[in-house]
Amino acid sequence: MLRTPKLTFPRVDPATVAEVANKYKAGARVTDLAAHHGIHRFTVSQILERQGVERRPQGLPAEHLADVIAAYNAGSSLAALAKRMSVARGTIAAELKKAGVPLRPRKGWDNRTR
Repeated sequence: MLRTPKLTFPRVDPATVAEVANKYKAGARVTDLAAHHGIHRFTVSQILERQGVERRPQGLPAEHLADVIAAYNAGSSLAALAKRMSVARGTIAAELKKAGVPLRPRKGWDNRTR
């Protein structure tokens, strides 16, 4: 009977742990840290938790909401706003919906229900 080999992953060295924590405290994003160090974003989250680093709230900072609403009403797309604010397009859409802003249909989509 053949057994599937057990997967092993290298440990993250202490210097990398310290660097991840310090860069996160300086404003780096979890996904950027993961890509830079070649580790999974969950590993970065675990490092931050073990180091006692307080996590920043996810989503759009409240102080930027008025600017996002104004830019969206002026014609900016969800994708452009998401890129500018370094968040997902869905985050921008959710924040606009929560604020009561009606969303425009995506370009190329008609208004028929499917």
